[in-house]
Amino acid sequence: DCSEFELMAGLAEAISRRDPKDARNRRLYAQALIEAGKATAAIDLLQVLARRLAETDPEYAEVRGLVGRAYKQIFIDARDKGVAYVREALKKAIEAYRDPYQLDPRNVWHGVNLLALLERARAIGLRAAPELDGQVLAKQLMATLEATPADQRNAWFPAMLAEVSLGLRDWNAIDHSVQQYV
Repeated sequence: DCSEFELMAGLAEAISRRDPKDARNRRLYAQALIEAGKATAAIDLLQVLARRLAETDPEYAEVRGLVGRAYKQIFIDARDKGVAYVREALKKAIEAYRDPYQLDPRNVWHGVNLLALLERARAIGLRAAPELDGQVLAKQLMATLEATPADQRNAWFPAMLAEVSLGLRDWNAIDHSVQQYV
């Protein structure tokens, strides 16, 4: 419900007035803006925040991931995927997800989104990050996921596993992976 995100944004605004340097609050504010349909406002907020944070700050990866999320939303919302700004949004989403994943491959959700968006870009004939090999990325992600201890697997784990399996295009691996969690 959009009204709940508007309430969340209002609360984050109130907190920001008291503590404008609270990176987590600013990130959550941007997330509320994205969910409320205000992706470009979120991007503006997130880009300033990303410049302020060190790459080693735990919020940095989350902020860059949300930049990717905002650009991805612009792409998803567009009816005509051939329009220049829509294709540029997809490229920017790929770069935003790529950054934290390459900084630390344990940022798996960034890598999973990177893989999915690379596949989508290639499916529509968009040349984005041509130096990245989707199959190599999928294998790296699968290895990381499979090495994740059972007690550290959250509710998103099966979805990430399925997404990466689709990127591998190995139906036997998909069947084996899915069967483990069904």
